[in-house]
Amino acid sequence: MIGWAEIIENLYVSTFRIGVKQAEDIALLYQRGRIKNAMFVTGRMKNTQTERYDYYNQTKNILESCGFWMEDFSNHSKVFLFETGKGNKYVLETSANLNENPQIEMFILSNNPDVFDFYQQFFIAVKNSGDKYKN
Repeated sequence: MIGWAEIIENLYVSTFRIGVKQAEDIALLYQRGRIKNAMFVTGRMKNTQTERYDYYNQTKNILESCGFWMEDFSNHSKVFLFETGKGNKYVLETSANLNENPQIEMFILSNNPDVFDFYQQFFIAVKNSGDKYKN
C-alpha cells in the first residue's frame, strides 16, 4: 500500500486544486517521515483567492514549511507520482483534484517506471519553464 508500507522518497503532484486540509495531511506525513521530497504543480489557485478564502497562500505556506515546492500554472491535469524507497515508481492518473468533493472520479494506479519517467519529465519541464505556463 502506498504511503504506509513504503516511504515516499519523491512525490510529484499535478492537480488543479489542493485543499488546505489535504495540504495539512501531506505535512503530517512529512513530519512522520513518510514523505521526504515533494513538488506540486497546481492550476490557477491564485486567481480564485479572496480575502475570505486564501487557499493558495495557506496551502503554499503549509507545503513550503516542509521544504516542498509549489507553484500555480495554467494547469488542469491530475497526475500523482510516488517514487518509493523500495524502488517502486507508482503513477496515479485521475480525474480528481487533491481536495474533497462529492463527485464521481476515476483513477488508474500503476507501478510503471516508463510511464513514471515520462510524467517526471513533464514536472521538470514545468518547474524549469519560467513563466511559459503561468497564468
